[in-house]
Amino acid sequence: PKSDLKADNFKKLYHEVVSKNTTVCVAEEDGRILGCGTVIIENKFHNGGCKCAHIEDIAVLPSERKKNIGSSILNFLKKIAIKNNCFKITLATSSDNISFYKKNGFIERGLTFELFLS
Repeated sequence: PKSDLKADNFKKLYHEVVSKNTTVCVAEEDGRILGCGTVIIENKFHNGGCKCAHIEDIAVLPSERKKNIGSSILNFLKKIAIKNNCFKITLATSSDNISFYKKNGFIERGLTFELFLS
């Protein structure tokens, strides 16, 4: 997958992605996107119709890492999950990022599987 999304394309995609159950957080400075992340709120059919949050696509420019931008984005998205009365937040990550998520209160649990369709 391509990772060099330009600002114009980002704005177009942003408006396509955002919905009633999806929130995108964008960190920017002087019109420059430094990082972003998404939370998707899913209504479940078990546990009395509870809600679960899925955090996706936490990304920060390499030049902007170690400046708390990722943690700020993550905290904003966690607040959205809390506001929506979610009983848990799930996310998938690579092994390179495990310490980042542990530092932000997440625990390792289970496995993640993917099926790439293109």
